[in-house]
Amino acid sequence: MYCGFYSVPVSQMDGEEFALLQKRYISAVLKELDQYNLKNGSVRTVYIGGGSPSILGIDTVSVLLDGIAGRLGEVSEFTFEANPGQIDAEYCSVLLNHGVNRLSIGVQSFNDKELRYLGRPYPPQTALEALAAARESGFSNVSIDLIFAIPQTCKEDWQAGIEKAIAAGVEHISAYSLSYDRGSRLYDRLKKGEITVIDEETDRWMYEFAIDRLQEAGYRQYEISNFAKTGFECEHNIVYWKNTGYIGIGAGAASFYNGARYHNPDNIERYLKRIESGGSGASTFRAVSGSDFASETAVLNLRLRRGVVLEEYKSLTGMDFRDLYSGRIDMHMKNGNIEQTHAGYRLTREALAVADNILCDFC
Repeated sequence: MYCGFYSVPVSQMDGEEFALLQKRYISAVLKELDQYNLKNGSVRTVYIGGGSPSILGIDTVSVLLDGIAGRLGEVSEFTFEANPGQIDAEYCSVLLNHGVNRLSIGVQSFNDKELRYLGRPYPPQTALEALAAARESGFSNVSIDLIFAIPQTCKEDWQAGIEKAIAAGVEHISAYSLSYDRGSRLYDRLKKGEITVIDEETDRWMYEFAIDRLQEAGYRQYEISNFAKTGFECEHNIVYWKNTGYIGIGAGAASFYNGARYHNPDNIERYLKRIESGGSGASTFRAVSGSDFASETAVLNLRLRRGVVLEEYKSLTGMDFRDLYSGRIDMHMKNGNIEQTHAGYRLTREALAVADNILCDFC
């Protein structure tokens, strides 16, 4: 289960208005969860993220976590995303005492220049203090995310960032190349010609350095952008890549449930009105079956370093991966992009940096 938190301009609200919005939103999230009539113990993982849920005060987040626990019972993995500038040891202790057992901290960079470029309102020390607070409170499963290919930075900056992540001793690291999503501040600056994007060769070097150095330090790459110490792979996200179904709760959340994809409104007021009037959260619906489901599953499975496991693929989709994609498999094997494993097929190490281009052939 995934609980989504859609971004709203908090700075434009006064304290009372924001407190009321939090109360309405938490109530709506729990009400939407009730609509699924999930049995206690039927959910394996919970992930609260998609923004900065740590903006919620201690009392409010306690209500949310108590509400989830009361409906779902104990789960094997309960992740909470946090902004480094919004948590301390007390906050982390509250999370831990309410069932959260995995903390994902949005570090993004340990470099002051890079943080300023990304618009993050805190210095690198804040991230280190957040990591220390997580350990002090008792968290033994901590993840961070890092961004590379940030304009005006160099290979040495990225190397230093990776070394600091390793030194921090976290169990899980996600590493992403900077993206320029339509509608974002960086996208607007790019279109205005204010940004010079890092060249493709440097971008690739940074990614491949992360793979090699993290593996050397004991982090196994189990997905294109994700690395973990043994036993600390993110169970929740593996569900996405196996394409086996999940429920999304909250504004902007997406679900894949009972053979269909659902999406809740991105606008928080529209989401609240739907739930408060007794309706469902989802505003769009698309059934997925047959070749569409087989294609989605192939693309998602290939993101995992284990790749497509033929027996699992056939059991899930009812189709034979080799029969469906024989021409494309043969072409990419000949080009050195795909290799055969004892159980199926996966991307080669050399193909990881250009994975998106290859995966398009399975869409």
